[in-house]
This record gives sequence, C-alpha cells and structure tokens, in this order.
Amino acid sequence: MKSLSPTLFAIAAAMLISTTVNAQNTFELQDNTAEDDSGFYIALGVSRISAEASAEFNNAELDFDDSDNAYNFRAGIMFTNWIGIEAAYYDFGEFEDSLEDAVAELGVDNVDVDLDLKAYGLSLVGNIPLPYVDLYIKGGAVKLDGEATASAFGLSISDETDSTEPFAAVGAELDFGTVNLFAEYSRILDNDDVEVDFATAGVKLEF
Repeated sequence: MKSLSPTLFAIAAAMLISTTVNAQNTFELQDNTAEDDSGFYIALGVSRISAEASAEFNNAELDFDDSDNAYNFRAGIMFTNWIGIEAAYYDFGEFEDSLEDAVAELGVDNVDVDLDLKAYGLSLVGNIPLPYVDLYIKGGAVKLDGEATASAFGLSISDETDSTEPFAAVGAELDFGTVNLFAEYSRILDNDDVEVDFATAGVKLEF
C-alpha cells in the first residue's frame, strides 16, 4: 500500500499554518449569513477511527475490530453558501488484532493480523450557514484500499482488497474568515467486509 505523499501533506500543512499566522491579527468569528463562502478550499484533519473488518486466508474467515488515530486531506469547491463537492484522501492507519478463533481452521496456536486501510472519497456537501457556525452534511462514496496480513510462526499471508462503499458525514464549522475550524462524525456504511466510523477535528483554508 502507498501512503499519501509526505511532501504533498507537508506543503498543504505549511499553507494552512502560513495563512493562520498572516490572519492572526484579524482572527475573529464571522457572520456566515452575511459572508460569501463560495470558492475553493483545502482542509487537514486528524481522526479517531473505529473499524470492524473481516478477510479470508486459506478459506478461513478472520474477523477483528480495533481503533487507531489517523489523518485525512480534503479539497473541495462550494458553488454557493449552500452546496458544493469535496474530494478526500483518508489514511485510516494500521489495525491489529490477535485472532484465536482461527486456530482450528489454520492449525496454529494464534494468528496476528495487521490491516492497513486507506480510502479515496467523493461527496456532495450540503451546508447551512448560521451566524458564526456552519452546519453541514455530506453524502457520497469512498473507494477502500486495504491490505491484511496474517502472521504465525514467523510466516505471513497477505490479502489485498478494494471496494467502493457509500459514505455519510455530519459536522459543524467555526468560521473565522479565511481559516476555519471543524469537527465531523463520518461513517462508511455497513458492508460485508468493513465497517468504519471516525470522528475528525481539523483546520480548513478557504481561498
């Protein structure tokens, strides 16, 4: 699995930090009902992820759930104050579990599983501008890319999987003008193999 380029992530972070520093003297809440928030934006977020997943190894069904910290990068455009579209990259981190239920089928004492999970999303954004705060919802789809590795006795078996799943999120955003702060709860809707919930806090830069 390949992660988001560290260089790209560093550039985006530097842009956000630079704009924050330049705007520090005017960093105050804005009345969203009087502002035009249409235009392009980028955002960085840090998430707490909860995932349940399953994978097949040599006809054995391996199930686990775990939590991890992760990050994401978003870019979008608001056509008006009310509606826009957003593309996003989510690095869900690496999940680990010890699977004793697979002992009988695989013939080992214990199986350790690592799941490296990432996603690429596209969603429609619906926004409600209120004084100082935006409330929003998102709906769309994400393409999940995962690699699960089961290890025992120093040997390992890997299985790569990908699927496209529906995605939904709700959030709130404090409007400080160019630099905004947001909090969001998101879910990749249930499917047979992976269920992911995550809460995110981050910084958004509007152009």
